[in-house]
Amino acid sequence: SGISSAGNALDKITAALTSAQVSLQIDMAFEYAKLGAIALLSTVGGTLKTNAADATGGDTITFFANELFIWRGTYGVNPFTHNVTTAYLTNTDSAIGSVKIWLLRNPLA
Repeated sequence: SGISSAGNALDKITAALTSAQVSLQIDMAFEYAKLGAIALLSTVGGTLKTNAADATGGDTITFFANELFIWRGTYGVNPFTHNVTTAYLTNTDSAIGSVKIWLLRNPLA
C-alpha cells in the first residue's frame, strides 16, 4: 500500500515465505534515483533480486534473519543501480518466514 506525505510516497510491502522459497515475485517498482530510503526486516535470511529472478538487469540485496537492512539517501551508497520493475524474494533458511519492506520515494526528485 502507498502513503503520501509532503511530496514523498511510502510503499509498504509484506510477503510470507515458505521454507526454502525460491523467487517469490512481489509487486515492487520505482526509479532508483528517486529512492530516499529503504528498510527491510525479515524473520529468515535470503535475497531480494530486482527485475528478473536471476537479477539480470537489476540488483541483489542479501539480508539476514532479524537484522534490519536500512539505507537512506545521506547514508552510504544507494544499493540500487537500476530502475526496479519487479522483485523476487528467496528464503535461504529452512524455516517459514516473513519479510517487510518499506520504500520511501520522492517522486519529485
